[in-house]
Amino acid sequence: MKNAIANNLRAIRSFLRSINPLKFTRFDQYFIAPACKPATAGCRPHSEDAIHKDNVVLYISSRNNYEMLAGELLNNNELSKFLTFNIDDNSSPEQLKLGKEICRQNNIVFLKNTKAGLQWGLKTLVDYLDSNNYAASMILHITHDNYPVSNDFTGIINKIASNPGYSQFGMIGFNHLDYRLTRTAIARWKQTGHSQGLMGRAALAKLPFNRNWYDDDLPQSFMDAIDGSPFSVECVSDMGFMINRDLFSRFVSVSDRYRLHLWADDIGMQFLQNNIFNIAMPDVYLFNCQDLKYKYAIVPNSAAAAKKSDNIHFSGYGDHLAYWKEKWGWDREVKDSYLAVREKYKGTLIDQFYMHDNNNGPVKAFAELRMQSSDNDHPN
Repeated sequence: MKNAIANNLRAIRSFLRSINPLKFTRFDQYFIAPACKPATAGCRPHSEDAIHKDNVVLYISSRNNYEMLAGELLNNNELSKFLTFNIDDNSSPEQLKLGKEICRQNNIVFLKNTKAGLQWGLKTLVDYLDSNNYAASMILHITHDNYPVSNDFTGIINKIASNPGYSQFGMIGFNHLDYRLTRTAIARWKQTGHSQGLMGRAALAKLPFNRNWYDDDLPQSFMDAIDGSPFSVECVSDMGFMINRDLFSRFVSVSDRYRLHLWADDIGMQFLQNNIFNIAMPDVYLFNCQDLKYKYAIVPNSAAAAKKSDNIHFSGYGDHLAYWKEKWGWDREVKDSYLAVREKYKGTLIDQFYMHDNNNGPVKAFAELRMQSSDNDHPN
């Protein structure tokens, strides 16, 4: 009887969601509005002055989802202040036409991916920047269902890019409050302005409860040790982060065998192999909401959709896990399998992350680079 009732309610919920994908769910309780007004079409800079002076450019990767690009990502005023590049990852002819027009209307440079996947999309952008003498030292990447909720996000990003202290890092990640995965953290953030969302991926670090995220389950001793400072992670949360253009060019090789999943994790590992830290900024907040995809008839969970052969938006699930093991030597989903190849990585940050006891805090915290609270006050 209970199952029959639940199934009936599920059908009603699905019908209501088809009318308004967000209003008739629990979404409102955990929704975080952008910390800015909607963007105005055509407001993005692309002058010669910006090309030669701006320290940051925005990298967007699109594949048959241009309605969502226009309705979500480009509608955020904080992101409209950056020189913006859309790298198309092999969309259909109809979507290519739509994407080019959306980009034209919004002063966005439209480029086609040289090959396929987000790693090659990033290389396509870097090659273009190099060929056209762009000054940017940092590249900001944001996904379509993610946006900043810290006040003056643009100012924070520009401060990071202009501070020489950050030039030592390969990747700079943020604190992502995720609608599906961090609801307790969202509630705490709404009350206090501070919380631990998804701050990075633990590819090797042994965290409480065998967690794969630096998140709300970190021990208090860990949080006390960082005290709001940027801290080292193996891999940033790839929904939104910055990457050092120069270090990427010098130390990273790309592959089209990473299409979507693990593309940024692999880059992070390449930096660690060269003893270059990646960091998370715990007091810079973004909101990640896969459920926004419902509005555009896209399955929210990319892995689930790809496994069901959604080649329209996700280019298939791919062999990224097999390629990871082939390239790095250990199973990405079994941390202790690293021991079989540990000798290869001794003396690198990769080994240091595996061996480190996180109960004492991160591998390294960077107190000298801590943001002042006034830089990222709670938007409410």
